[in-house]
Order: sequence, then C-alpha cells, then structure tokens
Amino acid sequence: MFTRRSFLGFAAAAFAAPSSDSRRYRVHATVEILSLPLFSKDNAGGACFAVEQTVSGGSRTTVIQFSGGSWPERLRGFNRFGMTEEVVREEGAAITESAYLSFMTSSAEKNFEQARKAFTDPSRALSLTVAHGKATRAEYSSAVDRLIASARYTWSNAAQLLEELRGRVSPATEVSLGEERASAFPTFLYAVRAAVLAGDETRRCTFIHNAKLYRLRTRLADHKLTGWIAEQGSSHEFEFRAWFDANRVDSLKALPVRIEFRPKSFLRLVFEHEPFSQERA
Repeated sequence: MFTRRSFLGFAAAAFAAPSSDSRRYRVHATVEILSLPLFSKDNAGGACFAVEQTVSGGSRTTVIQFSGGSWPERLRGFNRFGMTEEVVREEGAAITESAYLSFMTSSAEKNFEQARKAFTDPSRALSLTVAHGKATRAEYSSAVDRLIASARYTWSNAAQLLEELRGRVSPATEVSLGEERASAFPTFLYAVRAAVLAGDETRRCTFIHNAKLYRLRTRLADHKLTGWIAEQGSSHEFEFRAWFDANRVDSLKALPVRIEFRPKSFLRLVFEHEPFSQERA
C-alpha cells in the first residue's frame, strides 16, 4: 500500500529498514431516521489501515495510511470513498515535523432524501475535496482544493488516485506560531495511535487537518477508545469509538479491530477487521 514518493520535503530513505503493520476491514452501513434503523447493508464497503515506521538512533518517522469506501458493485454504482496519508517525524519524545495529504469524494447530502437521490443517480465523474498540510515547531501550512477525477477510481485503487493528486494540489498557506513550540502539531491518526500506545486513560491534544486545528480528547478503558473531536474554537464535538486487540503485544495493538462513527447524522458506519486473505462475499 505504501508508495515511496513523498510530498513532505523530508524522507526516511537514510533510515533503517522500515517495519510495517496493516489491517483490512469490512464496512457495514446503517441509515437511521430519528435513531430508528431504516436501511442496513452488511459489507457495503471496505477499508485498509496501514502503518510503517523507520527508526535511526533517536529519530523515528511514522507513515500512516487509511483508505475506505463503498463497493459500487454492491450499491448500484454508488461510489464514495476517501484516503489519507500522514507522516510524522520525531526526535526523542518531540514531534519535529508532521504532514498529511487526504481526499474525500464530495458528499453534499444533509438529509436522507438528498442521500437517496444521490444513491439513485451516481455521477460519472468524482468531485473531490483534497487537503494537505505540514507542521513544524514554528509554523504550519495547509490548503484545501476542489478537484475532479475519473469515476474509474474506487477505494480499492485509492492509492493510485492519491499519487495523481500530489501534483495537482495548490500551494499551502503558511501560519506562523509566533514562537517555537516544544513539539509540532500531530496529525489525527497519529494522535489516536499515540493515545493507544501510551495506554493513557484520558488524553488531550491539538492536531492539524483539513487546513484547520482541531481538539482531540480520548478516553481509553477495557481496550476501547472513545474519542471526541472539535474544531478549535467550537464547542460542537464529533464522537467516534474504536476497539483494540487485548492479546497483541506488538504495534498491531494500536490498529483497531472495530471502528464506529457517524459521518452524517443519518448514517452509521461500522468497520470490522477481516484477514487480508479473506475474499469479500
């Protein structure tokens, strides 16, 4: 899943051979109206979570990729998906640089009726929201673009689309922090993984994504992490939950076996881990 091209301006080529872990998921979707299930589809989509890490002395570079979306052939051509790639470089316990590139097929539906219309009239082209950014101890930069891509892409070849988009994004706008921080802002998936690996019952941090700063607070108990995300300056929080394998002793323990969240008020998604060797039904 990993590619060796990078938009980051720093690379791990001189580091030791990387270690990597990955997990694949089936996605189950439920449409709800007033909290009552209206429609449910098992194996409506798939997803993949992958982590690669290289270490040299006191330096460590972590690359995290997550892609997921619908199976168009199972949903009458309905094709919604996204992917994100994060890279975080650390020296000792401090993050010195972080960066991300992500995209998502545009989803303007605000209610069930709009979602039903989009489901019955799939587009021949993909409208994408593409975001990229980078942070150091002294500043961060970011940009968001609206781009069009061929409908031949689905979540299963999202990595190819990500490579295509690298050369199409606009220059990032830089924001100075005024003074150098002890650590650069982390990325989202890295922050969640760090909370699991640390084993902290509660944790708070600020991360950068989609050209904005967000607050993340997490609670970890009985191998289940509950997280709440809010844009900096907002009181509205988005909640998600992830479960982890209590029997793992390596870094796979920080790759969830189950994820639950609501991308829309009427849509509930559940990601269930499956072996890579298992064929989808």
